[in-house]
Amino acid sequence: MHTQHDMQDTQKTLTVRHIRRRSWQAFIAPIALQFYKLWRHNRPTSLKKERRTFEYLCARIPLPENIEQRRTGANGIPCEWQLPAGTEPPPVLFYVHGGGFVVGSVAGYRPLTYRLANATGLPLLAVDYSLAPEHPFPTPPDQILQAYGWLITRYDPAQIIVMGDSAGANLALSALLQAKREGKPMPRALVLISPWADLTLSMPGIRKKAWLDGILHPKRLAMAAELYASGQDRRQPFLSPLFAEEYAGFPSTLIQVGTHDILFDEGKALAERMAQQGVHVELEIWHGMPHVWHLFAHRMPEGQKAYLHIADFVKRHLSVS
Repeated sequence: MHTQHDMQDTQKTLTVRHIRRRSWQAFIAPIALQFYKLWRHNRPTSLKKERRTFEYLCARIPLPENIEQRRTGANGIPCEWQLPAGTEPPPVLFYVHGGGFVVGSVAGYRPLTYRLANATGLPLLAVDYSLAPEHPFPTPPDQILQAYGWLITRYDPAQIIVMGDSAGANLALSALLQAKREGKPMPRALVLISPWADLTLSMPGIRKKAWLDGILHPKRLAMAAELYASGQDRRQPFLSPLFAEEYAGFPSTLIQVGTHDILFDEGKALAERMAQQGVHVELEIWHGMPHVWHLFAHRMPEGQKAYLHIADFVKRHLSVS
């Protein structure tokens, strides 16, 4: 139970912004996504097929043309530099993609990461971590930490912004919590998009918003959590960062969540928990948006606006000496 003093401290460190205005595309797209989800989740499938389908759908999204890609290794972890024309790090964005721990890749997430690099005008290093169930916890966050460790030996951490969406936000938090335990420096700032922060699936939005979110399905989410956790206690903070008590000293954080996302409650709860521990958090609540709507920026103006909001946050924090 929070005391009045706790609530006052939270108010000092938590800023909440509501983005309510919606385009006509934002009314149509979620309906189309919901029909597609119902059709897809009623068909027999396999993880191998899910991975192929995800990569195929992402490959159909048009990409900005002014981004150069360059493969690299970071302490043995495969990564990809995505460089807007004429740029070199630092500063640098360090990105951890989503996909429920079981699907997704750096290549598949280029529609999102290219637009982030384009909106900010900054180089982006995307981590191609291994997926569950072949590589369950703790392999993915360990790989993220290794790549982050490589990056901070080459660039000033004050010039690094860590980002992640959905399961990638979970992995980014897990890696930074471990980095803090090991005495490694924190980045300048943190950006979390539709974070999946509670693998116990205990939040009411998982069920209440299932009919609104055209992306995520509760049963598929539960299956992904089981494959990734591989029998371990899902309440431990490295699996469910919502329950972490070590956020003191974390950098300023932007969290973007959509009200139609089944993970909406988690995003809000995570923002409040981090703020209670002294982290300066900016929580953006995008009304009517589904899970990681940024991927639909080519169809919905709200996607592009979300990138611009992130770019503004990044520029404000990099300008701080």
